[in-house]
Amino acid sequence: MSTQDVSGTVNLERQFTEIVEQYSDLAYDQKNDPEDAAVNSELRSTLEGGLDVLSPDLRAVVVLRDIQGLSTEESAEASDISVASLKSRLHRARVQLRKHLQE
Repeated sequence: MSTQDVSGTVNLERQFTEIVEQYSDLAYDQKNDPEDAAVNSELRSTLEGGLDVLSPDLRAVVVLRDIQGLSTEESAEASDISVASLKSRLHRARVQLRKHLQE
């Protein structure tokens, strides 16, 4: 693995952590009523659990496309892969997440 690959993986892991923390803030916001806080906490746990089962490559594309809302092209560029590779990884990641959530 090259230095660029390692730094890219570290950067994606940092982005993933920041996103999870944003969901955490929603779950524990004092302005939310207890029911909203419970739902947000459950959502956060489900999201974390599902993403934890994915490999770093698959997790990165899900975070970029489905959580951060980047376009396919932007996500591919950020991941330093082709659009076709991104689409393939995204499909595999979604299949794995769906399978995990059905368990």
